[in-house]
Amino acid sequence: LPDGILTNSSLQYVWDYIERHFQILAVVSLPQIAFSHYGAGVKASILFLRKFSYEEYSTYQAALNQLKAKNEAVYAPQIVGLEDELKSVIVAGCPTRFGAMLEAIDALNHQLGKEPTQKVQALRARFSGDTTSQTVPAPTPLDPQTARAQLKEHTAELNTLEKEYRSQFKKVADPEWEREIKAEYREKIDAVKEEWADQNAEDIREWIRENKNDPIFMAIAERIGYDATGRKDPINDLDTICDEYQRFCNEGPDFFA
Repeated sequence: LPDGILTNSSLQYVWDYIERHFQILAVVSLPQIAFSHYGAGVKASILFLRKFSYEEYSTYQAALNQLKAKNEAVYAPQIVGLEDELKSVIVAGCPTRFGAMLEAIDALNHQLGKEPTQKVQALRARFSGDTTSQTVPAPTPLDPQTARAQLKEHTAELNTLEKEYRSQFKKVADPEWEREIKAEYREKIDAVKEEWADQNAEDIREWIRENKNDPIFMAIAERIGYDATGRKDPINDLDTICDEYQRFCNEGPDFFA
């Protein structure tokens, strides 16, 4: 792997993935000239990894789930709280008559077997976040003719009330303002989610540091059997590193021992 992947903090997720799925056995640093004769001057290292066994991964996954559940109990309520706060901000100043009016219209629509109009759906979405048809039973059964007459009357009252609302609470009713408010709260919610993910990752790394038992073999190869042009070099540090690694493996403890 290029050394940039190993040292760049913005690529920490690569290390996180490796630590979740593999035991890191060894890291061997190569010289700058390792791939020069192929036209690549990037500094690189060789990683030796061993995929976790089923038992090892199960041990890790159980700890992972426990850590995630602990953090979910902290951060999930924060997100719910921000979502509820957003709804409260959007409906701030809403005339209380809207709720009663929408309920009455829903009851009449239900009795007549009619779907609510797009305007009713839009107003309900604005003030309750719900666009589905409500099945509120009418308090007193009405004959269809009377029900239709009351529905027409309530609809006219609702239109008048909406005009009053838009005039009196223009800022709240303004779609652009609403988009800005929603964008503002999306940023707050995304910030909580990002903090949540960072905390999960940090807790996992801490758990691995505390529970794993796998010393990593590390070595630096300065000469690797050829030079920058690809010509043969009589000295190859990799031969010596290979011997040293074999001795290291014979003495190394088991992972999670």
